[in-house]
Amino acid sequence: MDAAIFNVIIGNADAHGKNFSRLYASSGLRLVPPYDLPCTSFYSEVHASLAMRMGGVNRLEEFTPESLPGFAAQVELGEPYVCLRAQALAKLAGPAIVRAADGFAANGFGTETIRAIGRHVVDRRRRLLDVIAATTRV
Repeated sequence: MDAAIFNVIIGNADAHGKNFSRLYASSGLRLVPPYDLPCTSFYSEVHASLAMRMGGVNRLEEFTPESLPGFAAQVELGEPYVCLRAQALAKLAGPAIVRAADGFAANGFGTETIRAIGRHVVDRRRRLLDVIAATTRV
């Protein structure tokens, strides 16, 4: 669930099952950290359809207050819990996104493009917080 919410925050429509892997270690089986996390929504020429439907929607832009209950049902968790978790992740993501974008830019990685992607993701984060606020008022 956290990975799906994070993909909504960063605007990654390309999240699919092959982006989730397991690591067999001596301590046991565990999920590897998330990887292949592009901000596809920043690039208008990239297809915006979700690789895997989320709460009954097929596009990032369709993720609205009406789709959040469907997502909670899809992941078989209570809607209040999903809203609280999404809100917590979105709040954590804001400062982290700005720090990451500034860090990449400071190291010479496409300064203006990286900062523009950072601003885009911060805006997406704000929109998700708006969706959560509207959902909890419904």
